[in-house]
Amino acid sequence: MPAATTLRAYTMEDLLALEKAKNWRELLSHAADIAPTKRDAQWERIVDAAALGMLASETDARSAVWQAEDLRQHFPSLASSPKFMALRGTLGIDAATKCYASSRSGAHCTEELVAFVKADATRADLAMRAGRLVIRNQFPYVATRFFSLAVAAAPPNAAVCRDPELVRSLDAADDLPDDHVLRKDAALVHAACKIPPKRK
Repeated sequence: MPAATTLRAYTMEDLLALEKAKNWRELLSHAADIAPTKRDAQWERIVDAAALGMLASETDARSAVWQAEDLRQHFPSLASSPKFMALRGTLGIDAATKCYASSRSGAHCTEELVAFVKADATRADLAMRAGRLVIRNQFPYVATRFFSLAVAAAPPNAAVCRDPELVRSLDAADDLPDDHVLRKDAALVHAACKIPPKRK
């Protein structure tokens, strides 16, 4: 009987050839063939380019988000890529927008968006964009969940703290009962932005 065929591991030269051909899927499926000790800046650049290329070809927003999350888990270096994380954020907001448009209550859309934003806890701008989207689709106070993530991600500046949607969300949250869970999120924003709570 003939000997079993052994699959050859791809080399960096192979990955570069796939990048040139824009064969993103094959490139990403073999990027891990490179030994961990050989995954240098060039390897990270190639993976970054392939991930961006593959996501750009996806026409369905939700599928693109799932792909982005899968890629981020398989290639941790992507979390340090500004371009990849920016595209991930845009895809997530687009997917959430479509989710709200097709949902009666939108509650599950909000929960999915919270988890999505928390997975990129250093991006205050993403949390702000999410908050602005939520306030247009849910009760205004629900958006405090996202604005609290925004002020926790980075020291808030005047532009953030004076954001009309953030202020509107805080005003609504201040009217909630004292024991409501979102009062804690509102308190975080009040403290970070030095905005006194509304007097009842």
